[in-house]
This record gives sequence, structure tokens and C-alpha cells, in this order.
Amino acid sequence: MVDRYVDPRKIRSESHLQRIRSAGRRPRGADADPVVCPGIRDQRSGSKNGRPGSGQCDDQRTSKRSRRRKRAKRDGPGPKGGIVTRRRRLPRPVKSTRFDKMVESVSPAMGVRRAAARRVLQLERYRQKQLGRTYEAAKNDRLRGYDWAVERVSTDQALDEDLESIRWRARDLYRNDAVVSGVIEDRVQKIVGDVGIQPIPQIDVAEMTARANNLSSPHERREAMASIPTEDEVSELNATLSTLWDEWQPHSDAAGLLSFVDQEQQIQRNWDNDGEILVLITFDETDDDKPVPLALRVINAARLETPLNEVSNPLIRLGVEYDENDKRIAYHIRESNGSLDGYSTTYLRIPIRDGNNRIQIVHLFEQQWPDQSRGVPYISPVATKIKDLKDWDENELVAKAMESALAIFIKKAGSSEGLFPANDEVDETTPTGDRIKNIRTGSINYLEVDESIETVNPQRPGSNYAPFVEWQTLRIAGALCWPYEWLVKDYRRTSFSAGRLAGIDGGIVIRHRQRKYNDHLLRLIWPRFVEQAFLSGQVQIDPIGWNLLRKSFTRYRYAGPVRPPVDILKETQAMVLMIQNRLATYAEYYASKGQQSYADAFRQIAKEQDLIEDLAIAMLPAASPEGVPKIEDEPAGESDGESASVPATTPAPEPAEAPQ
Repeated sequence: MVDRYVDPRKIRSESHLQRIRSAGRRPRGADADPVVCPGIRDQRSGSKNGRPGSGQCDDQRTSKRSRRRKRAKRDGPGPKGGIVTRRRRLPRPVKSTRFDKMVESVSPAMGVRRAAARRVLQLERYRQKQLGRTYEAAKNDRLRGYDWAVERVSTDQALDEDLESIRWRARDLYRNDAVVSGVIEDRVQKIVGDVGIQPIPQIDVAEMTARANNLSSPHERREAMASIPTEDEVSELNATLSTLWDEWQPHSDAAGLLSFVDQEQQIQRNWDNDGEILVLITFDETDDDKPVPLALRVINAARLETPLNEVSNPLIRLGVEYDENDKRIAYHIRESNGSLDGYSTTYLRIPIRDGNNRIQIVHLFEQQWPDQSRGVPYISPVATKIKDLKDWDENELVAKAMESALAIFIKKAGSSEGLFPANDEVDETTPTGDRIKNIRTGSINYLEVDESIETVNPQRPGSNYAPFVEWQTLRIAGALCWPYEWLVKDYRRTSFSAGRLAGIDGGIVIRHRQRKYNDHLLRLIWPRFVEQAFLSGQVQIDPIGWNLLRKSFTRYRYAGPVRPPVDILKETQAMVLMIQNRLATYAEYYASKGQQSYADAFRQIAKEQDLIEDLAIAMLPAASPEGVPKIEDEPAGESDGESASVPATTPAPEPAEAPQ
């Protein structure tokens, strides 16, 4: 039963009084008659709304069907049979405690704030509960709610706290773990290889002509067209640039120690190990054997730090300096003191662009998040799994070594006090006086009268050891996006189809990293190289054409190490059929070989053919796909159920006649 009267001391404002009167209640002692609303029972008459015996007001005299119709209109139709499900309502507010009422009586405003804060907390808990019901990943139950703690920090803040630890742990695993050192060195050999990722000049007359015609000024178009070299001059220019590049590679290091291929291998190794590497493009005119004065210096990523006096500067994060538009402008590098005790406390600020507004320092790393300033080591997602697997392997070896240490114990009936072990070694004792018996391989030890020996048979390694190691290695290979066969170097159970799939999968990763080299390193080095060759007079280029068509003279393509075929006969036969059936081009084939274009290959073939005719050398006739013997399917037990053979006798389709 609702009390119609309200204590005047509990009225907080005029609006509160209005709400009290609209609810059919009134302050005690007030002269105004109460405003009775439907549904509130009159305490004096014992009826509702002054009608004795009615029990309900006119608005509530509705049937069950009408109430169901109202719920359907409010919540929508039910799932089936017209049954209406009640929509989920928010929880009721928490009731006020005595302390809340005391605070409210002293300070109504503070009481209102306490009630609002309590309501916000209740709604937040309700929201978390509802999210937990919708997404399993957000559940806060006893299984994952307490031990799944996440850090809600920015990427740079997380790297600021953990990057140094991850980097040194990754380096430790590279030095001491076979899996990490193997996968990193394998990536070095497959991505960079022994030939490196090389630029190949691609100056083309047709491309230069099209670029000259697109110039806006008619005067510039005429001068550019007049400065375009001929086909023979372009071929000679490409050959000259290739020769100069080959002569410059052994002297690319600013320190004079490494070649360009060695530097690329060092970059790839540090990129994977530390997650990042810096390359400084500089000039060195002291080496007379160097055809152009261009030089490269590889900088250790551990030297990239924020100076101590700039820690509070919000524009410098993890050693990278930004401008107001969040664009990188400089790097802060710790100077090396040239000794074994590390680096000095002074820093060198290197702007990204030099005085000619050209990029002079390159920061190579995989930016996984938009606000990420530094790179993460390659093995960081599985570093703990690799360390646990390494420790378990060592424990198995130690346990097996202890099991193999066969010892003989001699128990005497009399007292053996004062006797020493037969191997003339005195037992060690702990600080509390307890003896420590040393057991070595083939040792003989005496026991006291009341002593006995009990052996432990560890049964190591267990039957689950090898399957567990294989499963963990598979997970590591999957997390590192590196084929399992390449990771463990185990091809005993690999068929042709499985090996080809592994090569395709790994080739995607290799091409991705090689493209990174081209986009962030070669595209900056090659134009500088051509420019220095032109300025030093090593190549002859019209100055007017150089100023107007500089991008055409620095045009190139990159090529990495060539992946050897899994089965050279099958792959060659497949490529021949694809070219004959117009499914591939000669350009694609020679590009897969990496070192020359199809035009250069055709010219070389023509030269060799002319030389063969001049010397009258008898050559075997060229083989056709019909003449190549058919490749049989793999023997039973070696294939994975999918035939990888290519039908050699499939004739090429005849071209359709053109309509008359």
C-alpha cells in the first residue's frame, strides 16, 4: 500500500514537489486535495479511485488478449504461435542504504551524485555481463575472467615497456636455440641469397617518348623529344649502368668491410631478429676503387632511443621525432664510443631528409598498427613456446644422462664411520650439515649401516615426446608463416605435390619481403646511384634530357635469388605448354629467372645462333612437347593422392580461322 503523504523535509526542489503531486501524493498538512491517479488505492475508503468494490480503474479493465496485443505492439511479434517474449529490461536501481539517506539529509546534491554513480556502476556491470553473453571472447567467468588480463595501452606505450626485453630475449634465442637460428638464417638465404636483391636498369625508348609527350610545355616537349637516345644508345646505357653497379657493390659499405649483398644479408638478419633496422645513405669519396661515391651504413636498432633530456617531449616517441602533423622528421641515435662497454650517453639527431630534401635514412620494419613507431621481433608471438620447448628438450637430455650414470653402492654390516668413498672423494655438506652424495658415471660409493638406496626409473623420453615436439613445431611454423618442411629441413615424408605447395606458400612470404626491400630501399638507392654516375661522367646522358626525363633514366626493376625448381622436367614442360596455349608469356618466364629481360634473352639467343652457324657446329634438333617423354605418376606411397604429372602429349589447340 502506497503512502499518500510525504514528509515535507524530504522535498528537495519545486520540480520534486510537482512530481509528488502528479503521482497522487501530497505533503502532510497541505490544504490542497490529493490528485488521485488510476491504480493508487485510497487508504480511507478502501477502494480505488473512490469507487467502492471496483478493485481497478477504468484504464486497467482490459482482458488478457488486450494486454497481449499491447505487448506485441511494444515488443514485436513472438517467435511462433503469437507468443510474445518479454524484451530484456535494465536492472532496477539499487536501493539506498542508511548511510546514503544520512548523506542525502545533510547534502541533497551529494546524495544525488552518490546515487548516480551507483547507477552508472550498476549499468556498466550489466553491460559487461551482456557482452559476456554475446561474445565468448569477452566472457568474465571463472575460467577466463581472472587470468585473462589485458593491457589497454597504446602500441608505442606497450613497446616502450616491453621492446627492449623482447629484443634481448630474441637475440638470446638466436644465439642458443636451433629453431630460431635455423629459421632466421633460412630466411636470409631464401630472401636475399648469395646474389642479393638487385636493381636491373630498364631504360626504354617507348616509355621515354610517352613521358616526353605528356609534358605540359610545348617547348619542353620539343627539347625532351630531341634528347631521347636511340635504341642502340639505350642498350649501351643499360649495359654501362649494370657494369658500374657490379663494380660498386664490393665497396658499398661506408666502413669498407661488407659488400652490398653482405649488407642485405645483415639487414635481413637484424630485421628478423630485432624487428627493425636502420640504413643511412651517405657519400664516401675516399675510395678510389669505387666508381660512384655512394655508400651505405647499417645502424643497430638498439641505438635508436629517446634522449634523456627529451623524455617529456610528446613529439619524440621511442627515439623517433614527429612534427605537429604526426609525420616523421628525424631519428635520435646513440653514438658509439668505439669500445666494448657499449654506447655513449650522447645522441646524434639525423633528419630523415638532407639539405636537398632527399631521404637519407631508412627505417625498415613491419608496421602492424597505424600508431606504431618501432618494429617487433619476428619470433615474438612464439618466443615463450620456443623457450619452453628448448628447456624441455634440455631436461630430457639431462634426465637421460642421469639415468645412464650407473653407480655401485656397497653396504657394510659394521660401522663405516671414518671411511671415505672408494673414489677418494669426500661428500659435500649443506650449511645445515646434511650430506650431498655425488654420483658419477661408474662411481662406487659406500653406505652407512642403516642406509639404503632406492632407484628412480624416469622412463625418458616418454612415448609422447616426439609427437608433442612435432605438434609444437607445426604451431611455431604456422605462427611464423614459414613452411614446416623449411623450418625442420625434413623432406622424408614430402611428396612432389606437398613440396610444391610448401614452395608456393613460402614464395608468397619471400616475395612480400623482397617487395619491401624494393619499396623502402632500392627505390632510394638506385636513383642516387644513377645520378652520381651521371654527375661523375661515368655515363653519357644529355643534360636537358636528364632534367626533363630523370625518372625515365632511373627506371629499373628488381630481381631476387631464383628459386630452384622442385622437379625441373615437370615445371619446364608445364611452362612450355602454358606459353604455347597463350596462358603465359616469355616475359613472365624470364622474370621468374630473375636476371634478365626477355628482350635481352632473345638478343643473346640470336647471338649464340649466329655464332653456331658461323662455326658450323652440329646441334641436336630442338625438342617439342610432343617429343618429351611422358612423365609417369608418382609410385604408390609417395604421392599424397593428387597426381602432379603434366600430360606431355596434349597438342596445342589450333587457332580459329578469322571470319571472311
